Amino acid sequence: MKCSFLKIFGLFLLLATSVNLWAEDTTEVGASSEDFKHYYNTALEKFEAGDYDEAGEFALKAEEAANDSVMKANSLQLAIDSYRAGGMLYKEFNAIEKMINCYRNYTDSVQQINRLFEIGNAYFAGEREPSFWSLRWIPWLHGEDKTEELYARALAQGPFAEGSHLARMRLAVFLIENKKNDEALKHLREIVKLEDSDPNFRYAYLLLAEQLMFLAHKGDGDNFYAQEAIEVCEKFKQKYPNATENDMVDKWLLKIKDLQAKRLLEMSKFYRKSGKIEAAIRYSNEVVSKYPDSIHAEKAEKLLVEMDKKYIPRSVTPEIQSRLQSYETFRMVDEEKKLLVHPLESKKGFMLPVYELQVNSSEK
Repeated sequence: MKCSFLKIFGLFLLLATSVNLWAEDTTEVGASSEDFKHYYNTALEKFEAGDYDEAGEFALKAEEAANDSVMKANSLQLAIDSYRAGGMLYKEFNAIEKMINCYRNYTDSVQQINRLFEIGNAYFAGEREPSFWSLRWIPWLHGEDKTEELYARALAQGPFAEGSHLARMRLAVFLIENKKNDEALKHLREIVKLEDSDPNFRYAYLLLAEQLMFLAHKGDGDNFYAQEAIEVCEKFKQKYPNATENDMVDKWLLKIKDLQAKRLLEMSKFYRKSGKIEAAIRYSNEVVSKYPDSIHAEKAEKLLVEMDKKYIPRSVTPEIQSRLQSYETFRMVDEEKKLLVHPLESKKGFMLPVYELQVNSSEK
């Protein structure tokens, strides 16, 4: 009993000593309030002098040196204002993101998140942060394009913010251009889930269907992408019955069904070659029954006639519609004046005179 008491007492002393040591260490970490005042006042002086890059750097140092949340938030806001005044969009973005993550209770989060999307839009429009503040007057010396990164980070902060839909659409395009199709599909699917009255949302449907078709043609063993593409196309037609793109969507549906029929036909040929006639008959019959208007239905039916003597060919076959996109044509507007003949070469190296084109060449 005595031994147990001594062990417990010794453990208590060890814990107490550890706590005291930790408390002493933490009091020594960080800067004093004098450092905070120096950094903050220097940041204000730099800001007033128009040296916004230095002002932002000193404001960040003041934020680290401050031992109060309000002072930290105020210092970080000064850094945000400095970088914004200096046109340093990427640094401003980083400072705003830190403000939202660390001091959300001391700022207008909605306004700050909207500003993140504004910076993303500015990068999308071609604006860039100067590579070096001292050489900012050189127009071509600027940082790299960070549009994709900024849109992704802004969406992480405000997935349902006011500018999130446009940002998702633009980010999806960037991802597709960089061959990141799977990531692009995630954003496009998020857009089409929303019930929005904006007519521009139809482009998200079209882009999603187009990418699903691309992936289906590239390799779609279980027809997952092809089936989703059909669902997206049909939903588009229901949601936008008067859209001018519906004719194109109809062609897409025909091509997707052709692709599905082709895969079934290939399976039928494979099983026939392997000697598994029953499976071959089943796949060929599926082509004829599910996709009778596909370009592969006739071939599948011929296989059925060869393999299944009991099969009775169709008396009437559906008309195969054109898979080519049709376009509306317009007559060219008549010219108000007669055309002019422009000489291509001059034997003497001088421009020849230009004559009006007459109806009767003898009238020249």
